[in-house]
Parts: sequence; structure tokens; C-alpha cells
Amino acid sequence: MRSGLFRSGGYHSLVWLALSAWLLASPASAAPRIASLDWTLAETLIALDAPPVALAQVDDYESWVGLEAPPGATDIGLRTQPNLELLSELDPDAIVISPMFANLAPRLSSIAEVKQLAMYSGEGTFWSQSLALTRQLGELVDRENAAEALIEETEAYIA
Repeated sequence: MRSGLFRSGGYHSLVWLALSAWLLASPASAAPRIASLDWTLAETLIALDAPPVALAQVDDYESWVGLEAPPGATDIGLRTQPNLELLSELDPDAIVISPMFANLAPRLSSIAEVKQLAMYSGEGTFWSQSLALTRQLGELVDRENAAEALIEETEAYIA
């Protein structure tokens, strides 16, 4: 007969407890660091609880959108002429732009992966485009569940 920790289930319980403690202590994978030149994309990232680390024209964003920029978001200058040196120093994982800023993609791509996402493509309805954009951003920042929750909350609000 075994005694102590090796009695029926004791050892397995200890292993499970140790494994659980290790998993809880392990840092969660950080959300990708995203820079945004487009305010609609930035607002959606904020709604997904994945605010951009860099945002173009912060003062104008705050006046136009009517909300403060997320704390910690670095102003990278003009949307049409972002400060590439500063953006490079911030070392984002990706830069999101709308088609309006597509001409910047070649220069931006030397800093990070560029994702061009369109809210107003002219295909389908505005609502279907909004859903697709929200899901694309959710996937980009590993917040697919948050994207679906945002969609559900919005649908409930407008119902």
C-alpha cells in the first residue's frame, strides 16, 4: 500500500496542481502591437480592447471622433505623411491602413506588415462591410471572440 502523496490520486493531484499553477503564472500572449493611420480602424481596435500603439494625427482624431486617444498611443504625425523614423522606433507588429492611404504601403512595409482594410469598398451593404472589417481586425489582434461580442452587442443595440 502506498502512503502520502502516492496514495490513490494523490500524486496526480499534485501534478495537476503544479501544472495549473504554472499555466496561471505563464504570461498571456500579448496582443500584437498595431499602428493605425486610419481612425475608423483605430476606433474598432479600441472597441476590441486592442488599442493601437501608434495613431496618426491624435489631436485631430480627438476633435473629429470626439473621444480621447487611447492612453499610450504615440502620435506618429500626419495620416498622409507619418513620421517613419518614429514609427520604426515603435516597432509595431503591423500597420493598418485604409485604401485612402494605399500609396504609403511600400514605405510602411519596410517597417512592419501592412494590412489594407476597407470599410467602404462599395461591395455589399455597409453593414456587411462593417461586420467583415470587425472580424478581420479581431483576427489580426487575436481577439476573434471580442469581435463577435462587439457585433452581437451592436446588433442588440440597433434592434
